[in-house]
Amino acid sequence: MIEFMKKLLSPDTPELMSLSNMPELEVTKNRLVKQMEERERVESRLRKSHFELQKQVEELTAELTKCREFLKHEISERKWDEQLIQDYKAYANCIVENMREPFVILNSEMKVIMANRSFYRTFGQSAEETENRVFFDANDSQWNITNLRKAMEEVLYDKSEPQEIEVAHEFLLLGRKVMRINISRVHRKENSIDMLLLVIEDITAAQEMEANIISLRETIVNLYKKNRLESIISKITQCLHQSINLQEVLDNAVNSIGENIDSADYIAIYMVEGKEAVMKSHKGLPDWAIEELEKITYPRGFIWKAIVEGVQVYCADTENAKGIEPVDKKMDIKSYMYMPLQSEGSTIGAISIKSLQVNPMGDEEINLVETVKKELETSIKNAQQAETLRKADQHYTRTSGKLETRVKTLTEELRKANERIISETRERKRLEEELKSSATELENSKHELENLIYVLSHDLKEPLKKIQASCSHLEEKNGKTLKSDAFKYVKQIDNAVKKMQSPIHDLETRYETVSKNQHGNGNGRDTSLTSPSLKMKKCS
Repeated sequence: MIEFMKKLLSPDTPELMSLSNMPELEVTKNRLVKQMEERERVESRLRKSHFELQKQVEELTAELTKCREFLKHEISERKWDEQLIQDYKAYANCIVENMREPFVILNSEMKVIMANRSFYRTFGQSAEETENRVFFDANDSQWNITNLRKAMEEVLYDKSEPQEIEVAHEFLLLGRKVMRINISRVHRKENSIDMLLLVIEDITAAQEMEANIISLRETIVNLYKKNRLESIISKITQCLHQSINLQEVLDNAVNSIGENIDSADYIAIYMVEGKEAVMKSHKGLPDWAIEELEKITYPRGFIWKAIVEGVQVYCADTENAKGIEPVDKKMDIKSYMYMPLQSEGSTIGAISIKSLQVNPMGDEEINLVETVKKELETSIKNAQQAETLRKADQHYTRTSGKLETRVKTLTEELRKANERIISETRERKRLEEELKSSATELENSKHELENLIYVLSHDLKEPLKKIQASCSHLEEKNGKTLKSDAFKYVKQIDNAVKKMQSPIHDLETRYETVSKNQHGNGNGRDTSLTSPSLKMKKCS
């Protein structure tokens, strides 16, 4: 129809070509064309809307079918869920009944709705005397505890957050126990009823264990601190005693304090020299401060208080302290410590420790400084003794030269004396050998002399006896006939024989005595034989 109208109104149509010069008809024609185009668009939209509506109806139908099936499934599922809920409820009741922790549910009037088996067993209560009764009045009011009641009322009536409190109480059956009670509010939407849920846990053993753990932890911490302190002390001791040079000892002490005490910013060690405390070693001090603090004259500064009184001087905060050195203010010192050094009952110096922190010295640091002080005193004493020994060694070295010269001289004299003694010893040995040889010859001569004496004493004795006998016979037989001269000669012969018999008798006696001495002593010697021999010579 629209196409027909377009052809009809087309300018090429013969019927309209004759009327084309009419203005009104042209206007009407244009309006009709526009209306027809508008109608065509509306119809197109209607067809499209019809198609979409039809499609939506089909989709809604399919969705409705799905919803119907879903509802059927949901109804079936809900029935199943209701059954499952019943099962879960029974299961939950079973769990609650068998929970290890005591479990109590109260209503808004603080009456017990239910409690589990653990509650009744733990606290010696029964369901008959507990349920539907006010919780605080049940079982001889053993739960009427002030702070527990207050917490329960706050949670239930003030609708506060769940609370967990610890209650120490003397229970009837258990005695004194510590219980941790968790208090929670349970709101049921279906009937807008609030209930209280109490979960009770006995933490007596846990608290005791926790106390033991805390005590053990403190012990471990103390042991760790002690071990750490002993380790540091061992390192410091080893560092201080690795040298006997006084300056090295002081430098090692300063370095040890700086390495092990973090708050020690400026460290110095002073030694007393007359009326001055002289800085011998330092660490951290700027050059300008070293010049001002190198020598501190008595009684300037707190260092002399430590030296004179022999006590530790510690200032934890210099802000409000009096008598602070200008150089300390310039370095912004916040705290300081002076520790005196003593030896044999007198103060010989002091340790100066200054910090840029307020009150940095704890007990551990102070104990560490005191340990360094004691070890440093020992090391200083050892170093001083070593210095004394070194000076003594130098004195010995100086005097040893003179002694060595004297020893060399004495050694030379001793050598000469030794040579002289050796020579004399050799001469003495030679003389002893000669004497021994002479003694041997003398012994041989003695034996010969003894043999001679034996011969003389025995061989001469018989002839003399015969001569004496002959003279006696001659005198007896012919005495009257003999002349005076002959008789005189006979008398002389007899007298001579008698004289001769006397030394021979003496020789015999001496020989017998010598023989006895030789047999008794082995090497007896009798020089008295000489006299008889002399007599023999005289007689002969």
